Amino acid sequence: MTRASTLSDRALVLLHAGLANPTRTTYATGVRAYQRFCDEHRIPANDRLPASEVRLIEFVAWCSLSVGPPTIRVYLAAIRSWHIDNGYGDSSAGRLQLARVVRGVQRIASQPRRLRLPLTIEILRRVWAIEIDQGWDDVLFRAAISLGFFAFLRLGELAVADSNVAFDPSIHPTVGDISFLQHEQHGRYATFRIKVSKTDPFRQGSTVHLGVTNSPICPVSALGTYLHFRRLVPPGAGIPLTSAPLFVCDDGRVLTKAIFIGMLRTRMRAAGLDNTAFTGHSLRIGAATTAAAAGLPDWLIKAMGRWKSDAYLRYVRTPVAQILAVSERLLSATVGPTAPSYPIDAPRRDTSTSA
Repeated sequence: MTRASTLSDRALVLLHAGLANPTRTTYATGVRAYQRFCDEHRIPANDRLPASEVRLIEFVAWCSLSVGPPTIRVYLAAIRSWHIDNGYGDSSAGRLQLARVVRGVQRIASQPRRLRLPLTIEILRRVWAIEIDQGWDDVLFRAAISLGFFAFLRLGELAVADSNVAFDPSIHPTVGDISFLQHEQHGRYATFRIKVSKTDPFRQGSTVHLGVTNSPICPVSALGTYLHFRRLVPPGAGIPLTSAPLFVCDDGRVLTKAIFIGMLRTRMRAAGLDNTAFTGHSLRIGAATTAAAAGLPDWLIKAMGRWKSDAYLRYVRTPVAQILAVSERLLSATVGPTAPSYPIDAPRRDTSTSA
């Protein structure tokens, strides 16, 4: 029984009216977050209120993994209001360590985020030449990285999230998602079916097309080589090959984000490259940056990356060399007549008469 339950019905109505309804709605989110925290840490329901300072500090640390400082402050205000509603004291009053932890969250959040460098075609060329075991995983890695790069994929569209996630053929890449077709002008090409994407909440799916490059780094050739060996591995009892995981490591593990990043960083280190600033998103950033440097029009980059808006522009990292070349290009430009020009609908000031 809370202390508030001892109040009369009229007093409870007034207590509730003491806080505006929009504020109560906002605070309800914070209380639910605190309850989820308690559920995860197996804190009994009757031991959640009043909250100790240590528990609130741990709650803040838990929240800092998913939400920012402003939201955390709202959550703490919600817990404070919840305490007041139930007849307990101010949960934040005099709790100096809690206040310092909240300042720590703000200080860390204000630090610059780790730069995610683009995995451009130059870097791809260097890691492509690295062979770690001269076997299955090298073939798999080349197929996976070329598919990810040339198809502008998010890593989640290429690999399973982590080892704790069970493979699901309805959402994860399967052997049947790769097809090889023939084009009358461009010859052999490959397609990849994306079942689930960040920007596809209704799971309508999309298909990307990959052409040959006539060079050692070729997604069509790399996928063809890998699938030649992949089809020799039995998919398991009662599982058709088309529904089997697309990328499976030599040790039998389905390719996850962590495994792919590990493979990439190992090869970058062997190539003498700094691998600390490269993440799973570096593939998509690198593809957009390389496409822009190659002179691809904006609409085509947008289509290749399946961007719904102009958000792709923030992925394009303009090389310094291109920026420095702007001065020379401006100097060599032919502009035309030097007489002043006016927009068609702009009124011109009459200078024929004096004021």
